[in-house]
Amino acid sequence: MNDLLFDIGGTNMRLAVTRDGRRFGTPIITKSPKEYRAAIATITLLARQLTGSARITAAAGGVPGALSPNKDRLLSSTHLPRWAGKPLVRDLATHLKTTVRLENDADLAGLGEAHYGAGRGYSILAYLTISTGVGGTRIVGGRIDRAAIGLEPGHQIIKFDGPTYPPYHNPYLRGTLEALISGTAIQHRYHRPPRQIRSVTVWKEAAKRLAVGLVNVAYFWSPEAVVLGGSMMKKPGIDVNEVRTQLRHLLSSYRMPKLARAQLGDIGGLYGALELLKQGRRRAA
Repeated sequence: MNDLLFDIGGTNMRLAVTRDGRRFGTPIITKSPKEYRAAIATITLLARQLTGSARITAAAGGVPGALSPNKDRLLSSTHLPRWAGKPLVRDLATHLKTTVRLENDADLAGLGEAHYGAGRGYSILAYLTISTGVGGTRIVGGRIDRAAIGLEPGHQIIKFDGPTYPPYHNPYLRGTLEALISGTAIQHRYHRPPRQIRSVTVWKEAAKRLAVGLVNVAYFWSPEAVVLGGSMMKKPGIDVNEVRTQLRHLLSSYRMPKLARAQLGDIGGLYGALELLKQGRRRAA
């Protein structure tokens, strides 16, 4: 076995190899190319660095945005718009000379947390990642829940007449949870990287807005637990305890799901890709 795992985010991409299907080696981390052809070339180059001359037996990974119904390409992506519509699975399969499975990046991070992280033991799990953007998924019975296109909890509208910071000029994204609390939104609002913001008030407001989004997640998805991941959940950033306090107040008349911070950090998507290949092999057996 020489499986390639990849996790492509709006800012960085991570690649690793598993040779036993249970664990993977140290990932290579680099910036996600904005241009599609450069991305294919970069993934191919890094894959060869990781695998050497050995044949790649299979590949699986995640990308940020909504996927086509047969999951062979991105339909749209706020942070990688030049990738949209391109035959990603076909091109990767051609260059890597192997089969390729593609999922949304948040779906894979949630799958990873469900099997290897903070979501273990829950039959119905909601996962949200608050990072460059805001994504999320629902894991039911240890598998990514089915959807016609994909789940985008970050695009729920929280404030209808909300701000229009770039890249949120699109009316579709105005006032969404992502446009209010993502790293991109926070940086545009306060004119400096989130890591440099020490104001308790800023992060308390972000926690309250996240809690409002989680009210909708609780009512519509009815999860046993919610796991929160992504760079905006690190310090300085949104405090899980503050989110819990706000959510408890807002859900006073409804069952409160368990709330936990993700345990797998920036490599949760690689764990999800590992599990995705494992589940595929079990079905094929």
